[in-house]
Amino acid sequence: MRASIAVDDEQACAVEASGHVKCWRDRAVDVGLADAIGVAAGADGTCAWTKQGAVSCWSAGAPPARVAGLDDVVQVSVGESGACALHPNGRVSCWSGSEAPHDVPAPAGVIEIAGSYGGGAVRLCVRTTAGEVACGNSVVAFEAIPELAGATSLAGAGARFAVLTADHRLATWVGWTGRPMPAYVDGVDGDRVILGGHLNEDAGACVLGAHARCWAWACEPSLRLTESPPLPAGVRDLALDDDATCARIGDRVECWGRVGRLGDGTPEYPTDFVAVAGLTGVRQLDAVGRTLCALRGDGHVACWGERLRSGGEDGAEPGAIDIAPVELPGVTDAIEIAMEATDRGDGTDGAIAVCARRARGATCWTATHGTMQAADAPELAAATKLYSGPAVCGIAAHGDVHCAHFAFDRGHIPGFSERDYERFVYSGKPGAVRDELVRRVKHALAGGHLPVGFHDPAGSDPVGPTDARFQPPTAALAGFERLRRIAWATVYRERVHGALCGRRADGTVACWGDRDYLGAGQTSDRAAPVAVTGLAP
Repeated sequence: MRASIAVDDEQACAVEASGHVKCWRDRAVDVGLADAIGVAAGADGTCAWTKQGAVSCWSAGAPPARVAGLDDVVQVSVGESGACALHPNGRVSCWSGSEAPHDVPAPAGVIEIAGSYGGGAVRLCVRTTAGEVACGNSVVAFEAIPELAGATSLAGAGARFAVLTADHRLATWVGWTGRPMPAYVDGVDGDRVILGGHLNEDAGACVLGAHARCWAWACEPSLRLTESPPLPAGVRDLALDDDATCARIGDRVECWGRVGRLGDGTPEYPTDFVAVAGLTGVRQLDAVGRTLCALRGDGHVACWGERLRSGGEDGAEPGAIDIAPVELPGVTDAIEIAMEATDRGDGTDGAIAVCARRARGATCWTATHGTMQAADAPELAAATKLYSGPAVCGIAAHGDVHCAHFAFDRGHIPGFSERDYERFVYSGKPGAVRDELVRRVKHALAGGHLPVGFHDPAGSDPVGPTDARFQPPTAALAGFERLRRIAWATVYRERVHGALCGRRADGTVACWGDRDYLGAGQTSDRAAPVAVTGLAP
């Protein structure tokens, strides 16, 4: 069994004809192995095996380390909890972390393996010379799946598995449902099935043969398979993950997916700040979640990034992304803007409203079922200063505080009880109570937040990831009058989701970060394959 390409969360790797292994995010680098004939990757890292049957494993940025005690391996599978190796006599041995490989009680005569030998939803599935497909782990004994007898190819990724059956069907199942209950796609002809993805997220399934086909495999609860657009012609090998799909076509490797993962030399994030398209004369920037808005000198308001979400007690649906600024309708005399946030449920905010203080009164924009709507905001009509946060709040000249809130959860301002919130919103009591509420709301709602991992020009200490990939060119920060963020979400492997944006003295705006949120018309994904550079045939 030879697998020449592998993709995981951190990198993609390929075995060259010479036996050397090269891995890449934006650029291919030789990892220092020779005589390799196969490579496998999963959540627990990457492993390669040689003609002699030796196995070495590594994670991105670390050198390969030889796995002791393995010298006759013909296939390796890397899963959510360690890795497993198949020996010529049908024996299977597994390991995790620094532990030594140990034999597992798989059925006799194993000829193909998928997954890893863990617990819970993590399973190891095997295919035998007798045509049997069986799955098990350290807690659940191996059990055959009778309806899959005679399978011709087996693959696994996370807790998902698939086989090609003798009656020309693709069978798929998940490991966390107790006894596997396969779902089928009829009329599938091929030589090899390939899976990519994660334990509880979206995944992909492909079948290679005379006519290559792929399906998007949805996450729970539907787990539905939806056929994807055709693969490029001539695909000989394939590997896929959430961020990138790589294929061997002829004597080259081509990838498509997230910029910075494709091996074509393009970094994941720009090397400098990028000008936001069409914005001049900007007087104010504001940002909530992954949405950023600018107030122009002519009184118009434009926003980019994630579109406004609908407010509600059960959170808000994800919005589409505007990759360039879009003008908000109906207001040409704005003099100040502020935004309301709601919790996405993953520790990050999403914007559900933008409000503009005008020469007379105030207007707020919200989204209902994806449609932008503008309406007067009488609560803010007397305000002389607006504040962004879990509600848009305004302070009047005489000190009264009123808020326009668009989420149904009225207890969402930090530190406020329901009673305090009612008094805060509807009465703006004078004296000590009013002063304390104003102090709290200024503390809770005022201004933007510093992005993780960076120094603010004022000199505060950095927090969050310090990997150079997640930091903008620091020399450029001095050129901005004010920095505001869209979002920096530490989501699985500390990826940046969002952008750091600043207003320059000339009224223009520039951003650095995820290309989808730069406002420059760029996207973070490429649908068309690009060739991996630096790989020998």
